[in-house]
Amino acid sequence: MNIPGNVAAGGLLIANTIWDIRKREILLLPTFLVLAGGLIWNGAAAEEGLLFRGLAILPGVILILLSIVTDGKIGFGDGLCVCAAGSWCGAEYMLVTLFFALLLVPTAAVLMHLRKKPVRELPFLPFLLTGFFLAQLVLREG
Repeated sequence: MNIPGNVAAGGLLIANTIWDIRKREILLLPTFLVLAGGLIWNGAAAEEGLLFRGLAILPGVILILLSIVTDGKIGFGDGLCVCAAGSWCGAEYMLVTLFFALLLVPTAAVLMHLRKKPVRELPFLPFLLTGFFLAQLVLREG
């Protein structure tokens, strides 16, 4: 991934993680701006094109649809953040990011349960952010 992609996706995930923990919502305008910027910036790239970025936001679209179907049990904003980060990172990074995030959520839930602090809801963005950084380590080039 390129440096603008790291900065845009990582910065968005950091800001939204902090906001999500504090307010249980995401920053909509910055998220939409990052999504649009990623599609425009990377959609014009001759080697990848808009179709590749369209595939990269597909996991986020699936999360958004799941949010609608489950009546908000899965956060709509989580899906938007995955779309926005995917527009900059590409499909491979987002799939690896989601893989790590989806491994970390049940691990954290089990640990919280063992500590006698069961929680009914966990914000997903902290796990997504951690997964993003782990994907950076696993997929780094050179």
